[in-house]
Amino acid sequence: MSPRKTTSDKRVATPKQIGAQARGRRQELKLSMRQVAERMGLQQQQVQKYESGISEMTMTRAQQMAIVLGVTLDYFVKPARS
Repeated sequence: MSPRKTTSDKRVATPKQIGAQARGRRQELKLSMRQVAERMGLQQQQVQKYESGISEMTMTRAQQMAIVLGVTLDYFVKPARS
């Protein structure tokens, strides 16, 4: 039996890393948090919580965010660009 991966495994993206990727993409697109929130049917404060890593996105919310930002889900877990 192979060992289970834990949240301390460096290959697992944390909510903070996912949020940073989402924020970076939003800024590349020159979208405000409010615009993203409106397109997702959320309050701006919730988008801020996702981007800061305070709240963890469900798979459904991550898919929704990916659509709004014009990326695939794997964009959120790839290493940050320099």
